[in-house]
Amino acid sequence: MGQCTKCKSRILSGAENLPEPNWKEKKLLGDELDEGFRLMCQIWVTHDVEIRQEKPNRDDGK
Repeated sequence: MGQCTKCKSRILSGAENLPEPNWKEKKLLGDELDEGFRLMCQIWVTHDVEIRQEKPNRDDGK
């Protein structure tokens, strides 16, 4: 978990209810954290949040 970024999502609301990003998110997302992106596989959601799932980047041409 936390290696492929396929679960990368933008937090639209409720970010204040989420834990601080862990080291995997910081390493994989970098500056995108400041844009509201998080890795859903790294978060245990306990309150209401609204997200937008991003389409994963594909390097294989498919």
